[in-house]
Amino acid sequence: PLEFRAHMQEHLAILEIFDRNADETTGIPKYSYGDNPQKGAAGTASGLSMLMAQANTHLKDLVANWDEGVTKPFIGALYRWNMQFSRDDSIKGDFEVKATGVSSLMAKEVKAQALAQFGATLQPEERAYIKWAQLAEEKAKTLDLGELIKSQEEVEQEMQSPAAQMAQQMQQMAQQLAMAEQEAKVAKLKAEANKIEAERLNRMVEGIYAAMQAAGVAAQSPAVAAGGDAILQSVGYTDATPNDPVTGNAAAAPVQGGPAPASMADPNAGQRAGIETAQIEVTQ
Repeated sequence: PLEFRAHMQEHLAILEIFDRNADETTGIPKYSYGDNPQKGAAGTASGLSMLMAQANTHLKDLVANWDEGVTKPFIGALYRWNMQFSRDDSIKGDFEVKATGVSSLMAKEVKAQALAQFGATLQPEERAYIKWAQLAEEKAKTLDLGELIKSQEEVEQEMQSPAAQMAQQMQQMAQQLAMAEQEAKVAKLKAEANKIEAERLNRMVEGIYAAMQAAGVAAQSPAVAAGGDAILQSVGYTDATPNDPVTGNAAAAPVQGGPAPASMADPNAGQRAGIETAQIEVTQ
């Protein structure tokens, strides 16, 4: 019988070696064209972003080498042939062939970053002056996605469609509903504030009325006032303006750090004697 030896393991080992060396040979890592590694720096979003930035730098070098080694010599040869052998004299002239592959890539990248920064730093008062359709179109062009932008005719047709008009009406109704809810909330807050103010005024009026009632009772029965003062003092209350026990008037508190206030003049003594009405002493 014939026996065939399997060399799959050796072949797989050789393929793995070529696979590992492919990135170093070509300078184009796998993750730059869609491979999704699960380990290493490329396994995270921030790590993959940094690796892509470094890969783009090397890709620019590759594009520059292609421009200088292939594009420029080939196009230059075609140009020189046409300058010498073409029968159309209108195309002839003194020109120089320049390959702009790298410069166009760098210009697109710089423009994309500038557009992103411009849109992110717009102030609210500046948004009214921006042509949003043109801004979206320029962003798409820098990413080579210009085919995703609708034309003005397509936008107008969609806006005039029944579905778009219905959506616009629904949006307006939603805005009106939201505005009505906000107005209702404001009215409720105002009503609650008015209720709180009315309760405060009611309590103040009740306090004034109670004070007037207490003053009337104290005027009719001075002993009641003395008893009330004694009760209040027993629970720690201190009168802010204590009365003079002789005159019954509120005694002025001395200013801290200054001289004591002068005592009131006797209306029945000195030059004023007889001018003022003599004090009437009430005996109980």
